[in-house]
This record gives sequence, structure tokens and C-alpha cells, in this order.
Amino acid sequence: MKFLFVSTCEEVWGGSEELWSGAAMKLARQGHRVLVFKSALPREHTKVQALLKAGCRLRTSTLSLVPMFCTFLKRVFRWNLQAANAFVYHLEQEFHRFRPNLVVISQGQNFDGALPGAACQRQGIPYVLISHKASEWWPSDDLVQAGVPAYHGARRVFFVSERNLRLTESQLGSSLRNAVVVRNPVPACCSLMPWPQSEPVKIACVARLLAFEKGQDLLFEVFAKPRWRSRAVEVSLFGSGPNLVAFERRVRQLALNLKLYGFVQNILNVWRTHHLLVLPSRAEGIPIAAVEAMLCGRPCLVTDVGGNSELVDSEKIGYLAEAPTVERLDEALEQAWQTRDRWHTRGVAARQRALAFVGPDPVGEFTLQLLAEGPDQHGC
Repeated sequence: MKFLFVSTCEEVWGGSEELWSGAAMKLARQGHRVLVFKSALPREHTKVQALLKAGCRLRTSTLSLVPMFCTFLKRVFRWNLQAANAFVYHLEQEFHRFRPNLVVISQGQNFDGALPGAACQRQGIPYVLISHKASEWWPSDDLVQAGVPAYHGARRVFFVSERNLRLTESQLGSSLRNAVVVRNPVPACCSLMPWPQSEPVKIACVARLLAFEKGQDLLFEVFAKPRWRSRAVEVSLFGSGPNLVAFERRVRQLALNLKLYGFVQNILNVWRTHHLLVLPSRAEGIPIAAVEAMLCGRPCLVTDVGGNSELVDSEKIGYLAEAPTVERLDEALEQAWQTRDRWHTRGVAARQRALAFVGPDPVGEFTLQLLAEGPDQHGC
């Protein structure tokens, strides 16, 4: 079979890339022909090198696909969606050259695959959609109008959390009977780590530096409060992103005991020295950073968005802030602080929860589902 994987992720590589890339490599090693189409695929990147080594072919579009903001850009800047249309135009050229049996469209959000899905429908090519995140902010009517036929025209739509599936159905105003919940893979290196004995208490936030989604700005406001300033606690931000300079300025302005360390290649280096993960997210799927922390034996404090409450489903393994606000985050952090003597025990329990949640081989299971959607299995 011939599989064409389309990623709408604008970054060089994001957490949403792990599932489709793992399946692409597995299929290529099994002898299937695999083509990957994405706006950025730098060949020097280790993940891209792995795709090439497995036998995948790569194609890039010089323009990226940003349909989540298309309506906004069109109305405010009178943009005519040239970039989005160019991405789809290049994609359709690959349809004609490669003639795929199945197109796998991996969305970083839950509506950015609408245009590639429409292109598949125009060409009569079977496709599936993967949605890695859904936001409580509803999409514009234009996106919903494009999203409804894209979702219903797919052979299968995959979500990484049950809650994001239900939220997408609400936004579409339509049930998705072709929907399945899948899990993202995590690095095999995430073993149970020794508990840090160092003082003071060290809290880590591992996330892209993007306040709009990841909510690090809420952390700044909480730890600027007098009672947190008086406590022996250090907060570390790990990650890169478009808000780095703004975050640095805000930390200096508030004189916080908070450090930004940038992207860390080996997550074990974080959990050798830190006791608790905090994710003040405003939108999520299932955060890989939380699964990694739990597998390393660290409890997590997360906001009740996306699939966070599906992962951190018990007070015995972590903490849940009821909403991504300063007040609710402060309450959850205070609860965590008052029970910090239980963090080690909760971390051990969190590892067992993460192992059961992810399962032994999420990439293998996803690959089998893709093969089941191929034309031979559907009598085409």
C-alpha cells in the first residue's frame, strides 16, 4: 500500500508528530511505500533522519497551513488565504504524483485538517484525521462549515482524549460515529527515577513557551503572591517558543524565583532534580510532558482542560486545578504544598497509572488501525 502522511504542525517538530511518525516508520519497514508532507522537514533534525532511515520519502511545502487563524487574518488584514491555498495546491500535486491508497492527516488542533480533508474528497482519495488538541474557544463559522464535511468524509477520525472528541462534536454540532480514541507514544527511556533529596522544593513546567495555550503567565501571577515568595520553592520552565522574551521580561519585572532553561533533549535530566510537574494549560490533548513525568515517578498538577482529568484521574496520583485561572491554580498549588510529604508516594502511583493509560504499544495499535482502513479492507 501507499500511505501519505500530512502534518499541519507549524513547528519543526512537536509532540503531535510522535504518533504519525512512529506509524509511518513502522509501515515503511513493513514494505509499504510512505510519503511525508509537511511545511518544515529539515533533514538535519534527528526525527527527520529517523524517517529517512526507515525508508520514508519527504516532501515539503514552502508555505504553512494556518486555517485556525484564516478567518481572523482575512477580516483584519484582508488576507485571501493564499498561504493555505498554496499548501493544499502543493499537496494535491503530490496526490497526482504519488497516488496514495490512504492519506493520514495529523492535526495539531482539531480543525486545521479541514482543507487537506477537502482536497482528499475532491480527488476521491480515502483519508483519516488525527486530532491532538481541542480548545474551549469555539472556531468561527467558516471553520465549522469546512470541518463538518472533513470529519464526516474521513474513514476514521482519531482523538487522543475522550473529552476532546466530545468537545469537537459540540463544536461541529454533530456526532462522530467514525471516531476512535488513541494514545500517543512516550520515550522508552522514562523509567522510575530516584526521588530528589535536594532542597528547596523544585517544581518544573515542561511545555512550549506559548501562554495562549500553555498558560505559563498564570504561574507568574501565582508565584508573585507574598506567601509563595516566602517559601523555599524554586520554579523552572523548560521549553522553547514564541513567548520566550516576553516571559523573561515578566520574570524580571516581578523579581520571581523562577528560571527559564530552554528546551531539554533528555527529559530524565529534569526529573533527576525536580519533584513536581505543573501544567497551567488553557488547551490540551493528553500532554506528553505529564505522561513522561508520571512514568519517571513524579506527581503532576494540571488544569482541568482537554484530557488532563482522564490522565490525572485521582487525588492519589496528582492534583487538578478546576480551571486555568490564577485563583484555581493558586488553590491547587496550595493543596499540593500542604501535602508535599506525599509527593513521593503519589509519584510511584502516578507511574502505574501512566503505564496502564498509554498501554504497551500505542504506535503498533495505531498502525494496525491504519492498515484496517486501507482500500483492500474496504473492498475498493
